[in-house]
Amino acid sequence: MRTILLTLRQLIDQGGFSDFQILAGSSGLQSREVKTICVIDTLDLEGWIFGGEFLLTSGYIFRDDPERLTRVIEMASKAGAAALGVKVGEHIDRIPPGAIRAADRLSFPLIGIPVHYAHTEIINPALVTIADNRAKLTDSEGEIRRQFFDVLLSGGSHKNILDLLHSHTHRDLLFIDSATGERYAVADSLSFGQVVENVPLASLLDHFTHETIELEEKVQGYLFLDRPVRDIKSEIALAQAKDALRLQTRWEREREKIERGREAQFLQDILYKRFRHESEIRSRGRALGWSFSGPQAVVVLDVDRNRSLQQEPPEPYIRAFEIFRSMLRSACDDVPSTLLDEGMSFILNTPLEKWPKIRKELASIFANARREARLKTGLQLAMGVGSPAQSVLSCDVSFREARRALAIAKLGEPSSTPSFWEELGIYKILAPMYESADSRSFIREQLGALLETGGATGASSLGGQDSLLGTLFCIIRHNWQLKPVANALNLHYNTVKYRYRRIGEILGTDLESSSTRTSLALAMELYVMGGPERRDFDGQ
Repeated sequence: MRTILLTLRQLIDQGGFSDFQILAGSSGLQSREVKTICVIDTLDLEGWIFGGEFLLTSGYIFRDDPERLTRVIEMASKAGAAALGVKVGEHIDRIPPGAIRAADRLSFPLIGIPVHYAHTEIINPALVTIADNRAKLTDSEGEIRRQFFDVLLSGGSHKNILDLLHSHTHRDLLFIDSATGERYAVADSLSFGQVVENVPLASLLDHFTHETIELEEKVQGYLFLDRPVRDIKSEIALAQAKDALRLQTRWEREREKIERGREAQFLQDILYKRFRHESEIRSRGRALGWSFSGPQAVVVLDVDRNRSLQQEPPEPYIRAFEIFRSMLRSACDDVPSTLLDEGMSFILNTPLEKWPKIRKELASIFANARREARLKTGLQLAMGVGSPAQSVLSCDVSFREARRALAIAKLGEPSSTPSFWEELGIYKILAPMYESADSRSFIREQLGALLETGGATGASSLGGQDSLLGTLFCIIRHNWQLKPVANALNLHYNTVKYRYRRIGEILGTDLESSSTRTSLALAMELYVMGGPERRDFDGQ
């Protein structure tokens, strides 16, 4: 953003130079800033033009060779001068066509000055105009700064800062907190507010004018405008608003640390079983408005990074979490929650007689939140739910179950339903061991020969029609029935039969044996769960 204090057009209008003639380069009248005014008496401008000069000449230096004017225009424009004023008719009778073309091409104003003007009659009024304009803008900047400072002193919010900026710029505005994902919009156009609420951050950065709000070289937020600002006062207001947002964001961060830190630590102490007596938990919980009476179940929500859209910059995960939390709050009373390394954890009051109904509600809320989070943030949510604990004192058990259920949810097929620990069946047994040394050894024992076989018909990836491992996976999933496998893989039945025999040969085992089938199915489940064996073979 380049601040222009005084344009050439403003200087001509305010300085009383209505009889100046615009000979060429008129497109630069509003874009070139005038900082000072001086007379040139040499053709060599290099080394003493620093930008913003309105250059004056009687034309004497071009008397013998008017074509040199073209070169001077090119040098002055390159050096950042504001314009060139020439007295036409005193020493040169006309401006060469080449000079006219150069000024138009460079958007460098070439001004015709009446010969009756003495240089001092131009310089003195121009300098007064420049000084007056700077004084007015200084006063204006001070007033705008005071207004934003008053907003901060009165405890104003991000929204109040945007309201004030909107009053100065008349632009539709949006501020996004890059840590929380919260969005604050101020707009005359209803459509702007609706659009920016649903558009992912990466797309907004591509389509709207924006400014970054930084603290200690880290981006804390983004300020969007529906269109760029054009005038100096709006630019001043925008700069002051950025400073105010920076300070407001710093204060918000510190306040959140204080307000949320105590609650978060309390809930983490519950989940990691750092209390010995239930009475202590319930006593402290009442002070925060939480009863913790009866059975409690833990829900762990996280982002499945591998299945999320890879956007830059990424949406903050907390924004996706907040979508779920707001939906949960609309269906339940205030639910205790806290951010952890694994994501966000919730402690739900779950009377046993209501647990089946609560599970259905959770599934519905998660499906809606997952869909909305995907649309608005590009992030894919996954959720694990532990079984109800008898009391809040034993929530650590439900918490461990929820985390394991979440891990399995991320490993399996994408699902719009939560992963309930109670429904995981054999995965309850596999979950604690799938990354163990015993699991690694078991996978090698059962699948190692097939995994180590190279070539198109023995690739270790589960995907692709030519993968023997993928064929075995499909055979197990279809209960060892080959016809459904042929349909699923879009292969001829005889091809599947051949592969079935080939798999048995490579593994050196009887695939008709029930014990062999059970062992291969368990090994495949452990492999698919993403244990160390799969990372070794798939390079993950």
